[in-house]
Amino acid sequence: MVMNLRNPKFEYSQQFFFNLNEANHVTFGVLVEKMNSTPKTTDLLRPYDPNKPRETQDLGYHGAKELPVKIFNVSWSNLGAFSQLKTDWSETVSSTLGVRFDESSTYGQTVNPRAGVVWAPESGSFLKLLYGEAFLAPSPRFTYEHYGSFAFQRDDGIYQSFFMHIPNPDLEPEEMTTYEINGNYQVSESFSISATAYVEIVENMIAATITPEPVSDYIEGGEIATTQINDNVGELNNQGFDLYMKSFHNLDSFTIESWLSYSYVDGEFELEGSEKAELPFSAKSQYKGGVTTSWSDFVATTSARYITKATATEIGSLRGFKTDEYGIADLFLSYRGLKDSEISLWVKNVADRDHYQPNVGNTAFSAVPQDGRTIYGQFRYHF
Repeated sequence: MVMNLRNPKFEYSQQFFFNLNEANHVTFGVLVEKMNSTPKTTDLLRPYDPNKPRETQDLGYHGAKELPVKIFNVSWSNLGAFSQLKTDWSETVSSTLGVRFDESSTYGQTVNPRAGVVWAPESGSFLKLLYGEAFLAPSPRFTYEHYGSFAFQRDDGIYQSFFMHIPNPDLEPEEMTTYEINGNYQVSESFSISATAYVEIVENMIAATITPEPVSDYIEGGEIATTQINDNVGELNNQGFDLYMKSFHNLDSFTIESWLSYSYVDGEFELEGSEKAELPFSAKSQYKGGVTTSWSDFVATTSARYITKATATEIGSLRGFKTDEYGIADLFLSYRGLKDSEISLWVKNVADRDHYQPNVGNTAFSAVPQDGRTIYGQFRYHF
């Protein structure tokens, strides 16, 4: 049980375990939550005083001090129950069946099942087939997020804003269905290979989007030219796979650990009432690898990653900008031979490569620049 007196929060959960017999094991439980919060609002002209009622804060908007900022207080509750049956069919094969039920004061009832089969023929090697459904309830911040400012006051006394993000109390949870197969093969004591393939379907995907018609009178005494909300904008379908290899060698006075991975993802996004588009805001392929060498009190790790380009996406009012492919290398050094202490050095982006992450939304910034070469050290003393 958790209680928070400053921002009222009550949470109680209890799990129970029961063995029907040697092969069948049951887990079930309950969850009760009661929450109260003040979601994020626009930038304030002075700090918010948590010791005063929100109605008496007397806070105005940038560019319109006379117009009181909308500050929300949200209370909600959730009742959850879940149950799971694990069955050992043999020494190498087992299965899991489970279901979770939630009833929320804000988004109603949801039922989410899950199932899985595991085959583990030998130590370190296994194969799993998994199916699951899940939901992600929007946080108060996503539902009631609010920001923006006013540019000037018109001759008729109305304050004019060109853009404002406003709350959307009707925001619904995202719902996901996942099909997955993954496995690990222990080739030898020093070498293993693992792989995962998956399909994900996300409905009611949440994203910031411009309202078809501006809610121009959202702020009394002001007019807003363009309004934006977080909304359930469509369906996302993607599929991909991950491949990971790891080796470990102990060579007398030093050890070498190396790894290499490849990830691929592809899919499409369908905006409600619009056409389909390529999977937004992501690169299709990622390559990563590294080597860690340990000798006496020295540790050195070199790692690198190569990310392919992210394709530009523009569908409805949702935009994802193109970014070029890039390769980055990092270096880590550590010496632990000093008494009760350790010295470490990190060099991020050793070659000082320019690289960017795709930006999302309606903005003039087409991509988000990432850090160039960054060097920092650490001295740690153990008392």
